[in-house]
Amino acid sequence: MTDKEATVQEKIEAQREYRKRTGSPCFAPDNGICWRCSRQIFNAISLESASNHLVTGCPYCHRSYVS
Repeated sequence: MTDKEATVQEKIEAQREYRKRTGSPCFAPDNGICWRCSRQIFNAISLESASNHLVTGCPYCHRSYVS
């Protein structure tokens, strides 16, 4: 599957699997909608990035989800 074919739900699931695999905490909203700007953060995050990096903020408004 190419990144352009990946759906938002697949990217969310890839992030869940990454967190499970690495024991990382969950910072990003469960549904992927930013709490500040209300945009879907996983539209701007590649499947590769969601699979290999912890999402800690919004790529649009730069709101950090780390408290």
